[in-house]
Amino acid sequence: MAGNGKTAVVTGATSGIGLAVANLFAAKGYKVYALSRRADAGRIEELEAGGCIESRKCDVTDEDSIREAFSGIDRIDVLIHVAGYGIAGSLEMVSNEQAHAQFETNFFGVLNVNRAALPIMRAQGFGTVIITGSVTGVYPIPFQGHYSASKFALEGYAGALRMELKRFGIKVSIVEPGDVKTGFTAARIPCESEDSPYYDICCKSVAKMAKDEQSGLSAASVAKLYYKIAGKRNPAPAYVTAFSYKFLVFLKRIFSARFMYKVLGSMYLPK
Repeated sequence: MAGNGKTAVVTGATSGIGLAVANLFAAKGYKVYALSRRADAGRIEELEAGGCIESRKCDVTDEDSIREAFSGIDRIDVLIHVAGYGIAGSLEMVSNEQAHAQFETNFFGVLNVNRAALPIMRAQGFGTVIITGSVTGVYPIPFQGHYSASKFALEGYAGALRMELKRFGIKVSIVEPGDVKTGFTAARIPCESEDSPYYDICCKSVAKMAKDEQSGLSAASVAKLYYKIAGKRNPAPAYVTAFSYKFLVFLKRIFSARFMYKVLGSMYLPK
């Protein structure tokens, strides 16, 4: 086994945070299995640091694809869930089909991958699971309500999973990124039709989000947090990127929901 003898499995590893995480862990000497729907199966990149990246095709919504991707993997020190995407539109007008697809990747994709990975980690008696949530899983954002809901679901899932896996020596944390400059912004799927009564305000709100994201942290800087968590003996249940978002999460503890929704409305419902 290459490098430091440790293995990391990363989903959504061909772009954005997932790609940055895969590159960083490999540079630190990990053997990285980089999973993605667009990966070139079997492609391996050797790195000067002694680690390597093996790309494997994996659709997190397809259990057969996942089983194939995990074939031959017999050790997982770190499992990092990054695969996901966003849709934009009002809660009323987004179709059930679009909402189901959002959850199939963002929420059920994590469950599907864990069913393949956790037996390996339980058998070895150690490991760390890092789930990518979002600040929108703490604060709901207008016109990203279904995306927020999928991330809220992951918050509950990660907390319960942390308790269930403790007896097996497996640690679980969720990372709550704020604005990060990646291809996620351009890949967001617009779901609001032009004849919708929400169309104008939806477009303005999403444009504000996109601007904030493209002024946000780099994926490489966020990846450092994942690596830091992987090295902790007792990582915290949740981590927030950027001080400004840590402050917002802190404010939620001391101010009323009424006040916080007023603040969010002023941020994401431009007049």
